[in-house]
Amino acid sequence: MRNQGININILHPVVASDTFAQRYVSLVNVMYRARDDKTQWIVTIDDDTFFPSMFNLQKMLEQHDWQKPHYIGSLSEDWWAVNHYGLMAFGGAGVMLSLPMAKIIDEHIAECKTNLRTTAGDVSIMDCVYRFSPTKLTHVP
Repeated sequence: MRNQGININILHPVVASDTFAQRYVSLVNVMYRARDDKTQWIVTIDDDTFFPSMFNLQKMLEQHDWQKPHYIGSLSEDWWAVNHYGLMAFGGAGVMLSLPMAKIIDEHIAECKTNLRTTAGDVSIMDCVYRFSPTKLTHVP
C-alpha cells in the first residue's frame, strides 16, 4: 500500500478490553492524532464500503469548510434504522468528520466511550457529536 502512496497503519485495538463500539469511536482518536498538515477530514467506513468515485467524494467534501465542525454522511436505506437510531451518518455510507469535529471527539474520547447505548460504532459517534457539539448531520444522499 505504501508503494501506491497510501499512508496506512495497521494496529491492534487501542484498549484490548474495548467493545466493538468503543474501538470504532477510538478510530477517530487514532486518526486525529495521526493527522498531518494536509489532513482535513477523518472518515470511518464499514469494511464493505466502496466509493465508486473518489473524485466525486472529494468534490462533495470541497463544498464544506473543513475548518468548521462538520458531521457528514448518509442515512440508512432502512427506515426502521433511521426511525430507531435517529438522523445519523451510517457507517455503510461513511462517517465524515472535519478536523475540528474530530478534535471535539478527541477531547471527549473517554466520555464518548462510556455508557454507550448500542453496540454500533456509528451510533456511538453520532451520540458523541450530538452530546459535545451543536453540530447536526449534513445529509448527503
